[in-house]
Parts: sequence; C-alpha cells; structure tokens
Amino acid sequence: MGRHKTPTNVLEMRGSKHSKGRREKEPEVEPCEPERPEGLSAEAAAWWDRVLPWLMERQVLTVADGPILADYCRARARLDEAQGVLDEEGIFHTTPNGHRQPHPALSIERALQDRVTSLGARLGLSPSERTNALKVPPGETGNRFNRFKK
Repeated sequence: MGRHKTPTNVLEMRGSKHSKGRREKEPEVEPCEPERPEGLSAEAAAWWDRVLPWLMERQVLTVADGPILADYCRARARLDEAQGVLDEEGIFHTTPNGHRQPHPALSIERALQDRVTSLGARLGLSPSERTNALKVPPGETGNRFNRFKK
C-alpha cells in the first residue's frame, strides 16, 4: 500500500508547488469540529478531548474525520489498558501447566501500537506530519509566506 495523498489545504499551508491544480479535482469541505460519537468509553472520550483541540487548531479536521478520530481514541484507550495490565502483571505469566511464557497482553499491545501509529499518521499526529504541517493563523489562507513577497 502506498502513501496517502496529502490534503491540498495542507500542501497550500506548506507553500508546496504540488497544490497547484488539485483544488478543482477535490470536493470542497470546510474545516469543522466533528461531533464526539456516543458510546466512547470514558478513557476514549478523554483522549478525544485531549487531541481534538490540537487538530482543530491545525484547521484540517472535518466532519468526515470523526470516525477516524473516534477509532484513534478507542485504540489509544485500549493501548493504555493493555499497558496497565502489563505494568501490573508483568510481561511473563505462568500457564496452568507451569510454563512461563510471554503475557498475552504483549501481542495486544503490539497490535494496538501499530493501529494508533497508523491512525495517528492519518490524522497528522505523527512527528513527521507535525513538522510538515504549518499552522494557519485565524483568517489567513494559503501560503503563510505570501506576506513576504514583494
């Protein structure tokens, strides 16, 4: 699977030449805050409240991104739970036959780390996405460096 396309508005914030001509091919979607879905656990809702303000500040989140954000928050809350189990019980456990083996929560933790990393990257939460995306000041659009052109 190849890399996901960078949204045009993010390319424009970066001042990238690759944003030229892409607007007419994309649907126009205004950045807005998605509603928090019902049914999130308290821990997942806490992650929603922690991450949403930062994403809204970047002005790239839309109503359509709500399910991805909810999945990220659920995975992050479950990862915290798996890590809590491992912290409490250790990374090894003894089977009923007396054999020591890796704790089953280790494989759950690994899978959740991959999921959190993948979803986080799609939302722009990875370190490389943070360095690539520039914040657009309120009321300003397009290339932030246009004000320096003569």
